Amino acid sequence: TSSLVPKNPTLSRFCIRHPDLQPNNIIVSRSPDSGCQVVGLIDWQHASILPMFLLAGIPQRFQNYDDIVSQSMTPPSLPENFDELNEPKRANEEYLYRCRLVHYHYVTSTKERNKLHYTAFTDPLYALRGRLFDQASVPWEGESFDLKSELIHATKRWEELTGEGVPCPIKF
Repeated sequence: TSSLVPKNPTLSRFCIRHPDLQPNNIIVSRSPDSGCQVVGLIDWQHASILPMFLLAGIPQRFQNYDDIVSQSMTPPSLPENFDELNEPKRANEEYLYRCRLVHYHYVTSTKERNKLHYTAFTDPLYALRGRLFDQASVPWEGESFDLKSELIHATKRWEELTGEGVPCPIKF
């Protein structure tokens, strides 16, 4: 497993992640002197403490895995013929635009304000490492197809993962 850790040591620094950060879990204090100030976070029961290369990523609510525009990081826009669309198609285009916009702003803001987090989730091997970790930590219930699949992906990219000279211990 030590061969699968990224070469950049800052990505191996342990971090804590709140998996359900939403307005209901943020305690804010209002005062005439300082305005609004975050004074606490609640609902930590599912928090994780792991290295940055495993915790980083785009929150599920903001991620558009199957959307080409979001993945290309093209600034989103409504279609040119938006005003001519019927109501159901307009609603769909507005929804898609909002999803793309949230994704775009999350990634660009992270790149600007949290460079380490951005570096971690844009690493070309980020997704493979994460999937290996997730599949290896799932309780075994008699079926290991997903783990085998990720191990096959790992063997195909073994030199990228570990560097030259590290023999792959996985044999099929």
